Amino acid sequence: MAFVPLTKVPVYSATKAFFRSFTLSLRHQLQDSGIEVIEIIPPKLNTDLG
Repeated sequence: MAFVPLTKVPVYSATKAFFRSFTLSLRHQLQDSGIEVIEIIPPKLNTDLG
């Protein structure tokens, strides 16, 4: 939902998008420091959201 938000759960989708954006920004900011930022994108789960 970080890539394609689900309109019926906007807050949940927004928090996913926040972590995606934060990870990309942090990776860019730390690129010259020798620190590697790894983003973990969990697979789709069978929940009531789908």
